[in-house]
Amino acid sequence: MSEFDENLSVVQVKKLVRTGGLIAFFACVIWVLWGFRITVPQNRILVLVKKFGKTPDASQIIANEGEKGIQYQVLSEGWHWYSSFLWDRQLHDATIVNASEMGVLIRQYGKDLPEGHILATVFNPEAISEEDTKGIVPEVLKPGKYNLNPYAYRVQKFPVVEVPAGHVGVVVKRIGDDSQSFDYLAPSAEHKGIQNEVKEPGTYYLNPYMYDVIPYNIRVQKTDFAEGEITFMSFDSYEVRLSATIEWKVLKDEAPVVYARTGVLKEVEEKLIYPYARSLFRIIGSRSKAKEYISGETRQEIQVRFEEMLRDTLLPFGIQVSSVVIRQIRPPTVLREIINARGLEKEKRAKILADIEKVKSDAQVAKRREEIKQSQARVEEDIQKQMALIKVKGDREIFLQDAERRKSIARLNLDSAKVQRDTVVEKGRAEILKEFNVRVAQAKAMAEQIAASGGGAAFAAQEFARRIQIQGVFTSDESELADVLKRLAQPVSGNGGGQK
Repeated sequence: MSEFDENLSVVQVKKLVRTGGLIAFFACVIWVLWGFRITVPQNRILVLVKKFGKTPDASQIIANEGEKGIQYQVLSEGWHWYSSFLWDRQLHDATIVNASEMGVLIRQYGKDLPEGHILATVFNPEAISEEDTKGIVPEVLKPGKYNLNPYAYRVQKFPVVEVPAGHVGVVVKRIGDDSQSFDYLAPSAEHKGIQNEVKEPGTYYLNPYMYDVIPYNIRVQKTDFAEGEITFMSFDSYEVRLSATIEWKVLKDEAPVVYARTGVLKEVEEKLIYPYARSLFRIIGSRSKAKEYISGETRQEIQVRFEEMLRDTLLPFGIQVSSVVIRQIRPPTVLREIINARGLEKEKRAKILADIEKVKSDAQVAKRREEIKQSQARVEEDIQKQMALIKVKGDREIFLQDAERRKSIARLNLDSAKVQRDTVVEKGRAEILKEFNVRVAQAKAMAEQIAASGGGAAFAAQEFARRIQIQGVFTSDESELADVLKRLAQPVSGNGGGQK
């Protein structure tokens, strides 16, 4: 081969080496970018699943540190460098809680909750804990974006609690201790039921599994009584009709009691305002004669007395009466005509008196009908009282049975504790007896060794010689110490002809 061909071959080899090096370099760059880098887009998260490591328990959803499986921590948007050979890289949507919403976390890993509990342990976004339990997390998520592991938590979204202006929020606690009293409200904040404190107007983020907040209107309400809705008999047995307007409102601090005892505003109006207004109008109206309702002074006096009595009656129920306005009082038509006809001639008076007597007779009949209605109402009221008494007695019997059941359970637990105590005592006695037998056996073995050695002195000498072993180390058989040791080793004669 010529020198030119040799030089050409060297140049070609160098080109090939450089080309191969560049190809290898770019291949490494591409492999690094493809095999290690992962890009997380906006509003997405990266969940890492480790492929190698210690195998976690089969029931374990989230892996602990050093274990293979789903990792608790997630990564937000951006570039991240994790080898696809070592990690399974999963992209999921981030949790977004919109305005006027709140998120309730439900933990999907951890220990099972005790029976009767629904709330899990507190939320910790940094790490898992051995004390974590499955279930509903007490804390809620306010509006915003959260990077939550979808394998660890499930998010339920609920509307936020809005208490509008002119209202208060009546809080009903759904979890807690059961109240043993018959009060309308929960005894304390630790008991479930309607709470004594109310929420002011505003926005609240309360876990709906723990609390219900009911907006309750405390603005002034107006109840109208049309003509004919209120009727009563006057002192002289005439039927009088009137129309009125009552303005009232629920007191702010009494809203929980009113809601628990009566209900919403419609029920307050039906159960309190209407019945008491009619009843008090009948009581007040029956004190005056029919002709007195024609003048304006009597109407004003009745209005003032009625407003005072209605206010005093409804205030213990948490209702404040603002005003009472009697719009119109309509006495019997016949009575008005009689009064207006006072200027008629004497010859017409006989007929008028007859008409009056007829009206009185009709009034007596109407009065009797009213008395029958009142009697029926009293009977109905007595029936309602008897039913309420029966219910209270039934509730009391149920409470006593429940107390007796708890007492029986406590007695069984006491008997079980006594059995456990006796078991522990017997076990301790057995261990003491065992130790005592071991010590007796050791003492018996030592006695046998002493007897076999020819007595206690001989055994002591042998044991002493065995332990120090100084005859062959520091002296010879001819030394004075050797002679002493030999004499100690000889058996000593004891009383009774035996050797000890």
